Amino acid sequence: MLFHEIYSNYYVAVSSILKEAVRGTLTGKKLNAIVLEHAFGESLLTIPDGLKGEKWRLIHKDLSTPLKGEPSMPLTQLKEAPAKTVTFELEDRRNAMERVLLHFSHLEKETKRLDKCRYRVTLKYDRQDETEMVIRILSFGSAIRVTEPESFVTLIRERIRKQLAFQKNNIFQDIFQDGRETGGRSGTKDVSKTNDISEKRCQQDK
Repeated sequence: MLFHEIYSNYYVAVSSILKEAVRGTLTGKKLNAIVLEHAFGESLLTIPDGLKGEKWRLIHKDLSTPLKGEPSMPLTQLKEAPAKTVTFELEDRRNAMERVLLHFSHLEKETKRLDKCRYRVTLKYDRQDETEMVIRILSFGSAIRVTEPESFVTLIRERIRKQLAFQKNNIFQDIFQDGRETGGRSGTKDVSKTNDISEKRCQQDK
């Protein structure tokens, strides 16, 4: 293999071999020495055959290479996305404060007491987790009120609108389904009977 998420020594070994091949200084002895230096003993059974065989096609049988330039080692630079923050006020009822601290225990946070039962909490979170953060904060209901940033407040409002619209659609679907199950006669038949009785009574009165 050329690369392994754990044994990246394979990548280093192959890269060093290809550099020698590009320079025209690669020999069979040097190839084996590079493998032993950068990889593992059993790699002598896989790397040389892989490079010179049809599998990888990186080195010809004469130890030359079709590559024109030396391979580079583009190491990952493991770069963190800038953290985002959300601030909310918390009313400590039904152990809400304890539950929030436990729920967001893995996040960096700052907590300030405002009065006897209210707190201001600021959380730092990864930008990629923003949707999840909206859902998790909403799970605490009215115990939490997001105050900033405004962009997060907007996300909260949009999420609530979607939930209300979804619930409304479900209610209409249930009503429509009930009508279909009763053949659309629920209420209509009773109204017709009432109208007929009323007309008869009017004629009798005349």
